[in-house]
Amino acid sequence: LEKAMPLLEETLKLRTTKLGVDHQDTLETMKKLGFIYCRTKQGEKAATTLSAFVAKKKMQFPPGHPQFAGLLASVSLE
Repeated sequence: LEKAMPLLEETLKLRTTKLGVDHQDTLETMKKLGFIYCRTKQGEKAATTLSAFVAKKKMQFPPGHPQFAGLLASVSLE
């Protein structure tokens, strides 16, 4: 995980720049990085990254959408 973290951080920067912050690939990288922060006990970084991910995904679903509820459940399990 320690080797993956800087690679994902760089990937997130590149994807944000090239694809935009709302692109699905950027968001998937953000989620993966947030999970790595969780697993390496970097709680503040994990909370910030996963909160940003959830906020962006929330904008893609109408209120009360079941897929968004599932997404919240999967993020809360980490």
